[in-house]
Amino acid sequence: MEQIRRFRGGAAALAFLMAIVASSQVVPDLRPFGGGEPDTFTLSAAGDAHPRLAPIRLTFAKAPQERQPEALLQLFPKADGEYAWLTPRTLLFQPAFPGLLRGATYTALVPARPEAGVPQPVTRSFTVAGKLAVQQIIPSDGDNEVPLQAQVIVQF
Repeated sequence: MEQIRRFRGGAAALAFLMAIVASSQVVPDLRPFGGGEPDTFTLSAAGDAHPRLAPIRLTFAKAPQERQPEALLQLFPKADGEYAWLTPRTLLFQPAFPGLLRGATYTALVPARPEAGVPQPVTRSFTVAGKLAVQQIIPSDGDNEVPLQAQVIVQF
């Protein structure tokens, strides 16, 4: 009988420890962006393969006094989307569906904000990924004896 009581106590302790370990595996990392904000000015838009629906993230070194997002981040050509403050220093622009134009080049402009750690205007150009390119055309150039009513197939 004594062995059964010891077994129950050990089993309860083991179950408790397993519950703690399991819950630590399930709880997500609640810090923004998996590690906090950078300490310096950052602008995520850059390069030649920016995803169409990916947000543009702007982080200032210090919280800007200006709180109107449109005055802090401008996109040319203009794109539809929503601005949101993630923290007092981080602004996010989320393009509206279906996203930015494939293959288009955009310029992000951040006007000078000395109080926020941006002493002069910053511009970054980036190109949106997914530009369509023709891979194959049927009938191809130079094909002979193609019926006048034949369908033309273009593969991208």
